[in-house]
Amino acid sequence: MQVTFFLPERYFPDASAREAWQQGKNAAEQSGKSASVLSWIYQTWQILHQAGQDVRLSHTMPDQGVVVALTGNLASDFRPPAGVYLLGIVADGMFHAGADRQILQNSAFARWHPEFEFMPHWPQPGLLPRDGERGERFENIRFFGDAPNLSSEIMAPTFQKKLAALDLGFSCVSAEHWHDYRSTDCALAIRSFDHHPHHRKPASKLYNAWLSEVPFIGGWDSAYAADGIPETNYLRCGSPEAVLRELCALRNHPARRHALVEAGRKAAESFTREAITRRWVGLLEKSKERFGKQMPPVLRKSRQAMRQLSFMVINRISR
Repeated sequence: MQVTFFLPERYFPDASAREAWQQGKNAAEQSGKSASVLSWIYQTWQILHQAGQDVRLSHTMPDQGVVVALTGNLASDFRPPAGVYLLGIVADGMFHAGADRQILQNSAFARWHPEFEFMPHWPQPGLLPRDGERGERFENIRFFGDAPNLSSEIMAPTFQKKLAALDLGFSCVSAEHWHDYRSTDCALAIRSFDHHPHHRKPASKLYNAWLSEVPFIGGWDSAYAADGIPETNYLRCGSPEAVLRELCALRNHPARRHALVEAGRKAAESFTREAITRRWVGLLEKSKERFGKQMPPVLRKSRQAMRQLSFMVINRISR
């Protein structure tokens, strides 16, 4: 049974970007929807193709087989052909009633509905772990992401002055360097201090920190708590003052840092490129089996209508 990754032609990468993807390098420096489409569709197809899987990439929607598509690339009234089993990758967008399964990037959120499936986001391509030559130095605190996704209280001058008084430097890393943790001593990624669970967001920054062997400080994101263990393989802070306390503790107690890094190294085994590849292979095989049990068109249409109603409720309470 054919597996097709649907990629609208306007998002197809140019020759240099395709070469970068093929070499496992960072090729998604664009922001917004373009980066999401390339990361989830093109990158996944590329990795599975290189792993020997029989998958194809298409600009057009086929009329047979298992199809993987980003829900944001489908019209709201789109319904798949009768011969298609549709896997809709939601990312941080909206569910799609036409998809037979919704692929979510947050494992806590994926438990909310029987047709939700969790698939972790790929780690940042070409990761460069912390340089072991830094030894016990603890100076550089960094955020690997877009500045709007970091709490404004972290960026506030008053907080930055307190960090400087502790001889700690903080910076937001630009997209072209999101893979480079060599001079980083701690990764900080807190969207807000209001204990909001951010159900639609992934734990990617946590995975990347684990794989790069640096301690990680996050907020109350449900994805962090679902895939990690607070105080064991990452730290969770609910206020700027708590962040300062944890940073001082990490600087003054190297053994605490080492314990977090070692626990993170073990947790990262489930989120390597190889581990996620195995997850995708398993999901596609399971989808082929489900395709064979596809319900009649009339019942399938009724199921789509029921999905639409349930998704309206979930959308309202998950924001």
